[in-house]
Amino acid sequence: GGMRGDPVEVLDVRGGRYVVVVAFGMVGKLSGVDVTGKAAMLYTVRDGLIARLDMFADRDAALLSVGLEG
Repeated sequence: GGMRGDPVEVLDVRGGRYVVVVAFGMVGKLSGVDVTGKAAMLYTVRDGLIARLDMFADRDAALLSVGLEG
């Protein structure tokens, strides 16, 4: 065990919204198996605070959710 996430891309999609692509990795506590992947998160920021966080399987899905093409 443990998990690590590193931002690899940050896109300002206007209106206080940001798509952040994250590369993650984790190691199974008992098995020791290494697992890696990527995901995308859509952050909505209001008054300097995160007001909402939506998670997506990939960058294209996150961009599509705000009406943009990947």
